[in-house]
Amino acid sequence: MTKRPRALLLILPPILAILFSRCAAAHRPVTVSPVPERPTGFTAEYRLTWTDGRRSRSARLAVAYRAPQRMRLEVLDPLGASRAVLSATEAGAILLDPVGREFRAYGEAPNAVRDLAGFSLDADLLAALLLGDPARAPQLACRAGGEGSGLEKVCEGSGGDPFVRLRGDGMTWEIAPPAGPLLRIEMEAAGGSAGGVPERIRVRGGSPEVTVELRLRELRFVEPPEDLFSLLPPASFRDSSEDPPRPVFW
Repeated sequence: MTKRPRALLLILPPILAILFSRCAAAHRPVTVSPVPERPTGFTAEYRLTWTDGRRSRSARLAVAYRAPQRMRLEVLDPLGASRAVLSATEAGAILLDPVGREFRAYGEAPNAVRDLAGFSLDADLLAALLLGDPARAPQLACRAGGEGSGLEKVCEGSGGDPFVRLRGDGMTWEIAPPAGPLLRIEMEAAGGSAGGVPERIRVRGGSPEVTVELRLRELRFVEPPEDLFSLLPPASFRDSSEDPPRPVFW
């Protein structure tokens, strides 16, 4: 056997694995468990596309949320290897870079979300966005938008911060977070109809502006275990908190 065929045999399995995983993801039906009246936690998987106008990245995103304020986001490559992990609680947040074996600690979760995704949202509001209902965020008080306003719902936090507006059929959002520029969100539910858990979410905003698109693959309403949201880094990881921040962590 020549060197070239031998080399092709070595690289063919990972290439096929990537292709097969993409095909399976494209054809796998979306799975959503029944929505409880008062969900206290969920796990989900999305197909993620991130674009900043110059470059575009695609990955799988695994999500775990437990009320209140506990969120875990894990970016996975096509073979399932971890590229970035965010863990957040009311005590702060941590971002792990498994490839570089580094971590970055944060006093507040929105700052960690900003470094991972390019925009700032806290765990409860991000969870409410994924469920398509701002009333799921305990810090928000929601009211009807008012006749002739073009708004379905207006939700405000304490002192008006953050501020969420739902337009039309409720599938177009505007979020003014406590820190950072306005975020514009468009959603699609199953079959393109309004209502229910959104299967497609597009977020535009940040500084500089980015576009993040999430396509739902699976969502289950369960309470993830508490230790999933640990803020302790692995012992072998280097603290990069004092290094210049990167616009995208993964």
